[in-house]
Amino acid sequence: MIIDLHAHLGHYPFRRLRNNTTSGLLRLMDRNGIDKAVVSSLNSVFYRNVHEGNREMREEIHSAEDRLIPLATVNPMYAGWEHDMDEAILDWGWKGVYLVPGHHRYGLNDEAGQAVLQRITRLNVPVVLPQRLEDRRQQHWMDTVEDLRLADVAKALHPPTESQVILLNCYGLDRGGTREAGLADTA
Repeated sequence: MIIDLHAHLGHYPFRRLRNNTTSGLLRLMDRNGIDKAVVSSLNSVFYRNVHEGNREMREEIHSAEDRLIPLATVNPMYAGWEHDMDEAILDWGWKGVYLVPGHHRYGLNDEAGQAVLQRITRLNVPVVLPQRLEDRRQQHWMDTVEDLRLADVAKALHPPTESQVILLNCYGLDRGGTREAGLADTA
């Protein structure tokens, strides 16, 4: 079984995306022999109220629950994020949480970042952290978000916790800084 761990539904403000609907994503998966995809809402990254994007995605993926594994995008800087996370994980049965600290303007080691990581650990679901949404060499000039620093991830998880963490897009331009962060180098 092949599972894509980093799929999105929704719109990106800096360029047009294809296959960003459930039907488009399923066609793309079929064309490439992918059985399932872990999916999050790209709209949630850019909406002020990120949970609206989660709600949109919930409606969008209803017909494909056998192939799409949903993650709740959460912004701990937004009032009511705890309720939003609980609704997605406990009520809807979603399988994990997607965090984009740079886009939502918090750090994993500040009060908001630590609060969300602790709550995710208590809910016993994985947290998914992309180092970047787009290769910084082609970022739009208005997209000023810097890559997630893996040293910050390592510090946020020290001492080691029971957290289940999935890091995405970390091997790239500079091998993601995994050595500098003290994270295992599996290449």
